[in-house]
Amino acid sequence: MIGGVLGLLAVAAAVLLISLASAGHRSGHGCISVGLASSTGGVQLYRCGAPARALCSSVDQPGGTSGAAARSIRAQCRKAGLPVG
Repeated sequence: MIGGVLGLLAVAAAVLLISLASAGHRSGHGCISVGLASSTGGVQLYRCGAPARALCSSVDQPGGTSGAAARSIRAQCRKAGLPVG
């Protein structure tokens, strides 16, 4: 019985380590990571530097991003410390 519990704990620890090691991109330090959903699917965007600044500056601008996508991008831009709009 103790062996079974120890085995279960070892498996749980391995799953935890794998999930932490394989985490995706995160917004911060001038980079943004945002998932956008649409009626035909979705996309995961990851931008750093000038491309990230350009995407953040397009929020709620004519010809830029608006609606729910803009709200998601705005939140990630703020986490990354980038100006919006």
